[in-house]
Amino acid sequence: MEEHSGPKPGQEEEVMKDRTERVRGEGKQIADDARELAADVNELVEEATDFLRDQAIRRPYVTLASAFGLGYVIGGGVPPWAMRALFTVGSKVIVSTIISELGRTSSPGEMDPGTSG
Repeated sequence: MEEHSGPKPGQEEEVMKDRTERVRGEGKQIADDARELAADVNELVEEATDFLRDQAIRRPYVTLASAFGLGYVIGGGVPPWAMRALFTVGSKVIVSTIISELGRTSSPGEMDPGTSG
């Protein structure tokens, strides 16, 4: 006869309690992470809105042309293969621009408030 290698009858309740506590803790961590992500997304949306508003004031014709072009693309005016190529190139340009802007705005001697040292 095979022996069952699980918790003994008196230990089953304790094992379930431990598992419940672990799941509850992980659920709380997930909820905290989701709240932090939502706050970050809200901040990003506010920054993007401010940027777009500033661009519309400074360069109204460029903003209008960009909106027209984006509407054309979203409306299906560009073939899918061209959209993939544009997205690939555009995302690389955007990422490199963001990285260069971040490097330009922070001075070398400036430290992040979240870092110690």
